[in-house]
Amino acid sequence: MEFKQLTEAEREQYTQRADEIAKELNLSKVYPAVFVNPDTNDRVVCYIKEPNYMMKLVALDKAGSIGLIMAAEELRQNCTLTEHSDAITYGDSPACDPYKLGVCNYIVSNLVSSYVDQYKKK
Repeated sequence: MEFKQLTEAEREQYTQRADEIAKELNLSKVYPAVFVNPDTNDRVVCYIKEPNYMMKLVALDKAGSIGLIMAAEELRQNCTLTEHSDAITYGDSPACDPYKLGVCNYIVSNLVSSYVDQYKKK
């Protein structure tokens, strides 16, 4: 499961949908974490809202004290837009675990790491 398997047109489609969701929900930014199921080739998407200031502080603190993955997991739990995301990206069954881990990896790569980098620059 990875974002790189998507075509440029698909990436644009998911990014455009994320922008529409952000506008609809009056959010500053929404990120699409998109995966390709290797068995079925189906696309699975999780839309993640931009964390607020307090969530960013907690993520930075956790990233420094506990680790990036736990910081990402907290953001995944708090920032997943469940009403717009595929249920397998946030559900409780064991089948959901690879997708939830994929979302955490996306969050580490695209959100938490950038917050840590921004913090270090200041």
